Amino acid sequence: MVKVTFKNQEWQVRPGMMVDAAMRQAAVSREEALPLVNKRLVSEDTILREGDVLELVPVVSGG
Repeated sequence: MVKVTFKNQEWQVRPGMMVDAAMRQAAVSREEALPLVNKRLVSEDTILREGDVLELVPVVSGG
């Protein structure tokens, strides 16, 4: 399985899923978070593999 984390929440998705699909399943938009797989920034079309860790890092903005 693939571990997904966002704002102190954790769940799992199946391998073979694209990052975009995992983010949609978690109801997290690209405007809300940046996807990191195994600590590396990735694009939404990256395919998740068994044992990956997808961290959805909240975007910080302000002035």
